Amino acid sequence: MKSGIPSLNLPVHRDQTPPATEETPPEGLQAVLDNLDALVYVSDFTTHDLLYMNAYGRQIWGDIGNRKCWQVLQDGDGPCSFCTNHLLINDQGEPNKPHVWEFQNQLDQRW
Repeated sequence: MKSGIPSLNLPVHRDQTPPATEETPPEGLQAVLDNLDALVYVSDFTTHDLLYMNAYGRQIWGDIGNRKCWQVLQDGDGPCSFCTNHLLINDQGEPNKPHVWEFQNQLDQRW
């Protein structure tokens, strides 16, 4: 029975490479991100321009329209003191190892 949901061809063993498949279209990724019950956003490393925000974020903060992440998310007048953008890339502009950052919401004490 065909469900219409694409399936993954996962390897039987870890050392096997799965067969090549078509790339996920941008619409598919957009659908996944817009159905998360959590904020997902993308901002420019250096300019802090807000480039993308998923539906969850747009529902709370509205249109991002050519604003900085700190303007939308923190209602601030400059980059956040806790910004970790500089930890994500090295001096050559290459990605660093993953940086895990935990934040506790001071209003509801949730992480």
